[in-house]
Amino acid sequence: MEKIVKASIRGIFIILIFLAPRLSAQNSIPEYLKGYEQVWKNESPKAAALKWFSEAKFGMFVHFSPVSQYDDPREDSFKADAEWRKIHSASHNLDRFAYKQYTADRFNIEVAPGMQDLMKSFNPTNFDAEFIADLAVQAGMKYINFTVRHVMGRLFMFDTSVSEWNSMRTCNRDFVRELSEACEKRNLGLFLYVMPPFDLAQDNIKQMLKELLTNYGSVAGIWFDGIWQAYNRPQAFKEVANLYRFINDIQPQCLISFKTGFTGDEDFLSPEWHQLKFNEKGLPVLPHFPPNPDTEMVMMRKGEKNDIWVQQSFNQVWEHELRLKPIELSTTMIKGNRWFHYEKGIHKTVDEVIMQFDIAKENNANLLLNVAPKGDGSLHPDDVKVLRQLKSY
Repeated sequence: MEKIVKASIRGIFIILIFLAPRLSAQNSIPEYLKGYEQVWKNESPKAAALKWFSEAKFGMFVHFSPVSQYDDPREDSFKADAEWRKIHSASHNLDRFAYKQYTADRFNIEVAPGMQDLMKSFNPTNFDAEFIADLAVQAGMKYINFTVRHVMGRLFMFDTSVSEWNSMRTCNRDFVRELSEACEKRNLGLFLYVMPPFDLAQDNIKQMLKELLTNYGSVAGIWFDGIWQAYNRPQAFKEVANLYRFINDIQPQCLISFKTGFTGDEDFLSPEWHQLKFNEKGLPVLPHFPPNPDTEMVMMRKGEKNDIWVQQSFNQVWEHELRLKPIELSTTMIKGNRWFHYEKGIHKTVDEVIMQFDIAKENNANLLLNVAPKGDGSLHPDDVKVLRQLKSY
């Protein structure tokens, strides 16, 4: 018996030694939140992250995927990816159940030949995470948001097990890792842009999120796109709310955004520049695009002992929950709402960027300014010049 007890103690000791660094990393404050230790300790990791975000004011958006190789991604990607064209045209008109059936296998769906060729030719040798992070610091930015997988391009830009169409297999690059390491060195927060939270089979999207939240250090936020699809599927409230909880069970400080908001549990709103207006008091006005803002939806509220599910309309969610959230306005360096590199694009001047930054600050909002690397990974020299000039502003 004594030998068994000793062996058990030794086994527990070995396990604790193995887990200690991991537990320590989970409990320690991330580099980008240094200076917010008291809030982290006295309130919560999420409170510290929210205070940091409200004071950050300025971030860099990086839209990058295989379609960055095109001269005109908006038009050319339609031609190369018939499946994307079909999804894009149908997604807004399908109810939730039909849409879920339609997209159930999108992780494993055969990519159209044109898009396969584009993925295979994608080899951005000039993508330099260190340079991008330095540029963000020079511009006075506090965080970077990177497209982990965009529907235009559809390549997972990191080493993932959920699809063979990932950058590690196609060009032996893990762009999320490169950026996470560059951001950590400079105390920059890293947000990760992902597809709509119910857009794929739940097991697959949970696996993807688990990989992102356990393999790349502290993540400042998960930034969901595709809010139009959510507004057409109000029954998805529970599904989305459970995904939010899944994220924060892994990283409690990780902020969550879903454009103009859906469940009311988002930590901040991040509409595109043209999607939100403000009233004379500086409060955001209900976005015009929810098709049925008075439709009742099911939402989750955390009670002291048990979760509480209640019926509310989106209008009620907006008034009671969303309009008081922190706001981030996203806009592009290329005029005309061009998020990916566009060869004929006209780039904003430093004065134009400063004007938008001032408007964001007047409305107590952050500015998320998108830069679009070319297909080889390099940044447009006009954008580099403007961002460096912002340092003196």
